[in-house]
Amino acid sequence: MLKERLHSLEALFRERNEILKHRSQKQATTILANRAQQADAEAEQTLQEALSGEAMNASAFADFRKRFLQQKMEKHWRLAIKAAS
Repeated sequence: MLKERLHSLEALFRERNEILKHRSQKQATTILANRAQQADAEAEQTLQEALSGEAMNASAFADFRKRFLQQKMEKHWRLAIKAAS
């Protein structure tokens, strides 16, 4: 799990650096905020699908939990990078 988080963080920093090369600081923060909002919306959609679907077995619940947490982490990483910019 830690390795996945580090990989996600490294990818986000590369993404941030690429954005900053091509756009102004204001545009970069707007893009990061929009992507954070998109990740949050995807997480909420994942949750709604889980709540409206059939009961989950342990494997399906583990998959849901992993996907939901990953989407929420992406939101917060982007907001943290935005705040640091």
